[in-house]
Parts: sequence; C-alpha cells; structure tokens
Amino acid sequence: MKLNDTTAKILCGLTRYPELDVKELSKKIGLTQWSIYKGIKKMKDIGLFREVYIPNFSSLGFELLVAGYGSLTKKKMYTIENLRKIGRKNFSSSIFYAFAESYKGFVFALAKSYTDFSRSLIYAEKYVGVRDLLRSENVNIVFLPLSLTRMPIFFDYSGILCRDFGVHFPKKSERVKRMNVKGIYLSVMKKILENPDTTSTQIAKNFGISIQRASKIRRELVENGILVKRIIPNMRLLDYEVLVFAHWQSNPGEMEAIEKIDSNVEEYDLSPLVFLAYTSLEGIAVALFKNLQESREIISLFENLGERVGVLSGEPNILFLSLQEGVKIKDHDYYPLVEDAFRDRSSRAILTSKATP
Repeated sequence: MKLNDTTAKILCGLTRYPELDVKELSKKIGLTQWSIYKGIKKMKDIGLFREVYIPNFSSLGFELLVAGYGSLTKKKMYTIENLRKIGRKNFSSSIFYAFAESYKGFVFALAKSYTDFSRSLIYAEKYVGVRDLLRSENVNIVFLPLSLTRMPIFFDYSGILCRDFGVHFPKKSERVKRMNVKGIYLSVMKKILENPDTTSTQIAKNFGISIQRASKIRRELVENGILVKRIIPNMRLLDYEVLVFAHWQSNPGEMEAIEKIDSNVEEYDLSPLVFLAYTSLEGIAVALFKNLQESREIISLFENLGERVGVLSGEPNILFLSLQEGVKIKDHDYYPLVEDAFRDRSSRAILTSKATP
C-alpha cells in the first residue's frame, strides 16, 4: 500500500509523538488539524494502525522480562495449544506478545520473580507436560531483570516509518516524573488497558466523574509514565514481509559500544528495530524488513558488532519469520498482567512510576 505524502507524514507523526492530541500534533508536524482528523479517520477505516497503552511493568511489581524462542515439531505444537486451555493461572497470561510462523516463533512475557516463573512452569508441567517440550525441542528462554535491563526501543515504529517516508521528526525527550497512583487513577488505568479505545466520555460515565476529570486522569497517567501510549501500524499493509527476532550474548567489557549505537545512527542504522532490550550479558531485538534480501542487513550489523566492535561473545541466534504468513498469537495484550497485579494487595495500594514501560 502506498500512502500519499500527507497521510505518510501523519502516520510518522503519530508514531513519533503518540501522546499528543490533534491540536498539539498539528503544531508539531506542520499540518492543519482538519488534515490530521481526515488522515486519522482514513487510516483507521482501513485498519492501518491501532492505539495501545503499555503499563509501567516495574511499578506493577514485575521484575523479569522473559523471552522464549525456537522451533517446534507439529506434535509439540499441540502442547502449546493445550497450554491455552488450562486456565488463567499459567504463564500464557503473562505473555503480552507472541508471533509464530509455521512451527517456529517467539514470545515475550513478564514475571514478578524467577520463583513466579518457575511456579508457572510447574503448573504447566502438571497439566500438559511442558518440561518434555523444553527438553526435547530447540527452545531457548532468556531472562532479563528489569532493574538491570535497558529498553531504548519498546515497540516504537517511528524510526522505520520516518526513514521509509523520508520524514524527519526529532526524537522526543523523555519526561521523567514521579507519581503516586491510587484510587480512581488505578481504576481508570485498568479500564484503559482493558480497552485502549475507551474514550474520556465512557470513562466519565463508567466511574461517575466529569469528562474533564476523566481526561485529566488519562493525561496524567501518560505524562507521568504510568502508561505509555504507542501507535502500532499494520506493517503487512505497508508491504513489510519479514520479521526478525535476534538473541545474542555480549562481552560486558565492550558494552560501551552499545551506548554508542544508541546515539550514532549514521554508523549503525537501527531504524529497522522496533524492539530492543539488553543487559551487559545479552540482549534481544525485533526488526522488520520488506523482503528477505533486505533482512540480511541485520546479519551485517551483528558481524560488525562481533568482529569490529567486539561486543558479541558468539554467533547470535536469529529467527527469520514471514510477516505475511505468520500469526500474532498475542498482540500487545497487557490487561491480564494488570489483572494479576491488581490481585496483589501491595500493588493495589500505591504504584510509583519510574517513567519506563
């Protein structure tokens, strides 16, 4: 699908500045409010993007980002299907994103602790024999402690879209604030995560407050980092065909080179990346490309990091998946995570934002 210049500029602006309303976005990208309204309606009508809200995981009591990836035989896929049927208290409720193509794929999940994750595995083993699956198949699990993990890119599509559309918008500076959240703020947060399309009018009606108050609560949750708003484009409609998942081991002494990557995009083109998380020992990333030949660029990037910079301690594990033929098993489903947190009375009392997803 080819977008005209105005629509492309609007989509790029939405992904770069998702927290802005139409009036603010109009000033930022230099288009009239009416043009933006029309462009947004047109894109929503064809399903070109949707809005999601991502909770502040640390403030909800989660300590581990967990990634599982690999390939399975057809027989073992039945085990995965059974996992989805054994009730709420299993690690499928902790998965917020999962993509599979044929019998290979990856999942992203969260756990409040390693003990919490192990308890989920024990539960899954009791009902479907998941241990045999992990032992006999080419499946890997990565644990990244949130307190030690940097996530400079968290499902941010602005880099890849701005590059493709030839639009330059400066990166927004992160506003680091602290906020104690309780009472009506927690209830509104839960409602928004349950249905990201919920309007301020609906929130006001649901909780018996004014529309102005509902708007103010939503705005403060975003401004203070309790919720992070993202625009998720339908990359299939934009002719992207390949999704790449990568996992690598790092040399801790060379990790300053990773910091260099964050700022030096001329030497290292990170625009294909929509997700990046790493510690000094290892990292994971997700990237998108329009064809398989183009996706080989990520191999060159890792070769450069390994041979020239010396960051990598071995060959990375890379999955090349068909975006056109693959299936999103879980697609930014954060509400179950919040449900778990709300069951915990300590999380129910006060949440403190750290201004990170």
